[in-house]
Amino acid sequence: MTKRKEIPVKNNPGITKLVQFNDDGGLWMDTGKFRVVRRIFINGRPVREQGVFNNLEDAKAFRRGSIEKTRGGRNVHRIDPEKDDEGVTFGVLVEEWKAFHYLQLELATKQMYDRRLPHLEFLQKVPVEKIDIRMVDELVKYWMTEHPKFHQRLSFEKELTLLKVVLNYYRKRKNPAYIIPVLDEHYRAADVARRPERPVQSLTTEDLGRFLEQLKQGINPNYYPLALAQFSFGLRIGEVCGLAWSNLDLKNRVAVIDQVVTWHHTTWEPSIKKRPKNGKVRVLVIPEFLVRELEKLKLKRDPKVDLLFHRWGVPYCRKEVGKVYNRALEVLGITHVSGTHMMRRTAATLANEATGDFYAVSKLLDHSSPEITLRYVSQTTAQKTKVAHALNGVLDEACKGAENFRPTLKTGADPQ
Repeated sequence: MTKRKEIPVKNNPGITKLVQFNDDGGLWMDTGKFRVVRRIFINGRPVREQGVFNNLEDAKAFRRGSIEKTRGGRNVHRIDPEKDDEGVTFGVLVEEWKAFHYLQLELATKQMYDRRLPHLEFLQKVPVEKIDIRMVDELVKYWMTEHPKFHQRLSFEKELTLLKVVLNYYRKRKNPAYIIPVLDEHYRAADVARRPERPVQSLTTEDLGRFLEQLKQGINPNYYPLALAQFSFGLRIGEVCGLAWSNLDLKNRVAVIDQVVTWHHTTWEPSIKKRPKNGKVRVLVIPEFLVRELEKLKLKRDPKVDLLFHRWGVPYCRKEVGKVYNRALEVLGITHVSGTHMMRRTAATLANEATGDFYAVSKLLDHSSPEITLRYVSQTTAQKTKVAHALNGVLDEACKGAENFRPTLKTGADPQ
């Protein structure tokens, strides 16, 4: 009996590679075939459909509904050239949306969307006009019951948001009367982890000092000024890695943020983008503490390289910076934060505590709306203590006034 098994294809839910055991060589051999499972709607009812294809391209096309199948030899399907046109399906809409919308996006954002789009393939064959609240209900049910989920998966919130983005494109260009059927209850139902929302996590002032000192004493102390600059400016990791000497005026303590580093999501190859995330150049004031550290770094710089932070002229890798940060946090026993973005949240939190100017903090972080900044600022112990002291004063005042208070008793007829 021939031994066969199927191996899931990474980042392609519903597609598996067929392999067969070779008794002569004692190895599993690739058959070159791919099995695809998808859910489609026929007469308003979800139907499970599968096919086997000779290459991954056809398998992915079948999964998203752009090709159909006919039965061929040995259970291998081929493309059916005849296809009924039922109007604009979600799959067709996605391709049209990508052709225009991707012109406005950076590579990293495109790659992020490409990782999320396969999770919406449940709707590929459905005409957009038939995607209503009930249909989104079915999509969420599918995600929660049948859709392959990795252990890191906490929710399908981002996929629902992407669905809204694509359907909004349809509403703007095809049918202004179309109502986007994604509700708050869909977001709640698509919560895989069922965990309460945690507050914003950041470093305390004390932990920040310990963290920076740990980097300073590390194997590569160049990560210390990088982390210091990221905190001092509240920068994204791509922005701090894109800092250039030509954009710093240390004498007048001025920094211009006009470029960022982006990385390919699989190869991690860096590239410099001559435009910040929001497309606007920012001019920031350099804290004196950071000026002193940058002057030390400047004495050791390679005059042929304009970047502050690089290895042989190549920008630092975001993945490597994250590993260095996490190792330092692990040594210190700090477990509630990780990665590189925690420095941006720490900057927002401590700046808000020190200044009390939430609007200025929002502008420092280059957020389009103060509502976004709320996701970065945590309530610190100092702020909570300040509130507790204020309420304690209220209670003192209230209780002092109550000492001379005598309650009024209701009078009535004497029962005797």
